[in-house]
Amino acid sequence: MSTMKSFSTSVIVQDHGQIKVENLPFSAGTVVDVSVQLHDQGMEPDTAISERSAILLAALDKGQNEKPIGKLNREELYDR
Repeated sequence: MSTMKSFSTSVIVQDHGQIKVENLPFSAGTVVDVSVQLHDQGMEPDTAISERSAILLAALDKGQNEKPIGKLNREELYDR
């Protein structure tokens, strides 16, 4: 059986320089090494992505057409 030896995630530093890492794929009581480095600013941290995804999905749930668009034929579907 293969066990995970490495796990990577991004978090945002909170007040007083604290970070909280949740949902680790290791059993409670497992001793792990922790290393912290500055995140690549070109990418959003996982938590920000999750929050943004939740906002966008909630907006999709509320979205609706005001006017029916009518039937689409197969050719129109492939053009989209």
